[in-house]
Amino acid sequence: KYTLDIIVNSNGKTRSISHTIEVKDCYDFNLEITETSKNICPSDTEKFNFQISNFGYYTETYDLSIEGNIADWVTLSEKAISIDSNEVKDVYAYVTAPKDSLGDYEFTLTAISRTTKKVKTLKAALVVDPCFDLSLVTEKDYYSLCEHSTQVVPITIENKGSVDNVYKISIDGPSWASLENNRVEISKGTSASTNLILNPDYGVEGDMQVLISIITEKGGFESKN
Repeated sequence: KYTLDIIVNSNGKTRSISHTIEVKDCYDFNLEITETSKNICPSDTEKFNFQISNFGYYTETYDLSIEGNIADWVTLSEKAISIDSNEVKDVYAYVTAPKDSLGDYEFTLTAISRTTKKVKTLKAALVVDPCFDLSLVTEKDYYSLCEHSTQVVPITIENKGSVDNVYKISIDGPSWASLENNRVEISKGTSASTNLILNPDYGVEGDMQVLISIITEKGGFESKN
């Protein structure tokens, strides 16, 4: 608001009158977010909901962009949006976390008015939890056995993640090494066991290695022993 004073002087007398002038922001807008922080598992996608409110007197178009060190993880539902006067519209940011991205992150949504170049920004936080963490343990890492004998090696898998998961087990080793099970389902916070069976035939001799590999069905998390 501005004040305009008109003052008239004549023969030592003064008269004045004041006028109030209000200049309105005819292109004002606002940017809001429904949830400022979300938790996600590696390899999953989460959706953030932003709202743009046009408080101006005219229909306006806003250009949208994402900034921050995880900008390449984020896909916007639209990169430009047109909003009528006194209307509110939603914009969605879809964030996909890579499978090896544990930690806390932030990104920023920027909206720019095409008419006035006025800028609004809003930050959002993403927490990538260790949903698929696991422990792969064998009773021992070295066994000595005779030819044409059988050795059973217990394998214990602990689900240290925050979700139930299925664990696919495979081995890389001699042909006489096999698995009792190649798929185990384990609830979060619990463990399960299976066996590696070693059964060398006559004439087998020497030092050999068996590599046990596990990959989670959810998240694609890998562990080896």
